[in-house]
Amino acid sequence: MNPIRVEFSFNEKSPQRKNDYEYDFLALRETIINAITHRNYSIHNNQQIEVGVYDDRIEVKSTGSLLNGRTVDDLINLRTIGRRNATLCNIMRELGYI
Repeated sequence: MNPIRVEFSFNEKSPQRKNDYEYDFLALRETIINAITHRNYSIHNNQQIEVGVYDDRIEVKSTGSLLNGRTVDDLINLRTIGRRNATLCNIMRELGYI
């Protein structure tokens, strides 16, 4: 069973159905890429990036805290937080992931 709900719709111009997913897969892709790119790799506790799919949400958890004393409010207000892994960020940008 797929935990992400999907509805199907049809268009008069095409016999193919269109899948309308509950979540935007581009947003999920961005979230997972961010978790990989900005993870704190200096913590040696073998924690993995966790993706949990629940009835009412999807959660992505990654090791590490915000940089330089920043807060969640800084994120909400779109203030620059910084880059923990500048080299990895540059590589991911060159590969076209970010």
